[in-house]
Amino acid sequence: MNFLENIATFGTLQAKPAKRQTKHDQLARMRERFIAHANRQILALKDNGTAKGSKWYVAYPTDADTTEYALSLRNGVTQIPLSGDKKYVRVPSADRAIDFFERAAAACAEGQFDEVLKATRRKDPSSGAAQA
Repeated sequence: MNFLENIATFGTLQAKPAKRQTKHDQLARMRERFIAHANRQILALKDNGTAKGSKWYVAYPTDADTTEYALSLRNGVTQIPLSGDKKYVRVPSADRAIDFFERAAAACAEGQFDEVLKATRRKDPSSGAAQA
């Protein structure tokens, strides 16, 4: 089989590369970044997340030889408030933490976090304006 004859099996053929994201696509970029970071937390937790925490979660070993987790959501370095002034949710296991981050990523993909992503985006220090 000739590689070039079967090139369409790899993906969609295009005459030009897809248009790059512009400033108008900042919200889409924020969503993509949030989802990518949430997925990294999921991978870390699946790879024995008790060994090391992250800015998104802290592991707390308990007396019963289990580990609880305090979880947060972030837009870059900024914590996203979860409910009122509460910024963490504590869960009893890595499986619950993974479920939390999977559901957060899915909700973000559906646009449920759009307003909070806009409200918590990083500020441009030179102009005082918000940037993505």
